[in-house]
Amino acid sequence: MTFKTFTIGRSEVSNIVVDDETVSRNHAEISFVNNSRYYVIDCDSTWGTFVLRNNEWQQFTHSYVELGDYIAFGKYRVLMKDLVSGLSAPVKQKNNYEAEPLSVKPKRNVLTGEVEV
Repeated sequence: MTFKTFTIGRSEVSNIVVDDETVSRNHAEISFVNNSRYYVIDCDSTWGTFVLRNNEWQQFTHSYVELGDYIAFGKYRVLMKDLVSGLSAPVKQKNNYEAEPLSVKPKRNVLTGEVEV
């Protein structure tokens, strides 16, 4: 599996900078799994990370998400497709894909910083 990871937060060094007081400096990470699946990890943010499922905002620490999912970082809400549209990774919409949370947080390669299986 190939992973490419981007950071989200208020910090200027984040790949996706969000200017919102409810977004932590290092709020979350998005990993592109095999350039077709998206995995979001909350980085112990103060206000939390949420996904809209079944018309309810569900908080999570790590989960696969779809391009059609609405994601909230604190009170900042965005469609996943819009969030990743400017990143340098292919954006693919898979039909009939069901998001599934993982029970184990993936390990990070110490040298490259990328998520490993």
